[in-house]
Amino acid sequence: MLKIKNKWTDKKFQEYLIKKNPYCLLCGDLTVCHHHFFHKGSNTQLRYTEENLIPVCNNCHLLIHNKQRKELEEIIINKKGKEWYNNLRIKKNI
Repeated sequence: MLKIKNKWTDKKFQEYLIKKNPYCLLCGDLTVCHHHFFHKGSNTQLRYTEENLIPVCNNCHLLIHNKQRKELEEIIINKKGKEWYNNLRIKKNI
């Protein structure tokens, strides 16, 4: 039952975020989902934290999950700012 609830909640949260952030942070194409900057599996506290969710198109999302993760993380940090990154790291460790 918990898995079904999480999937429904994730889907609804993604729909809300796509309306709020319709363009990919990395390339400007249409957003298809929001990528968890800090993985939801490794940190459940940040699963529904908007600051941890990055609007991405399908292509950029695939690149993040493949070989270019580190390079794209640096671009995200540069676009969002060091203060955003440092605050998110603090929330991650609480």
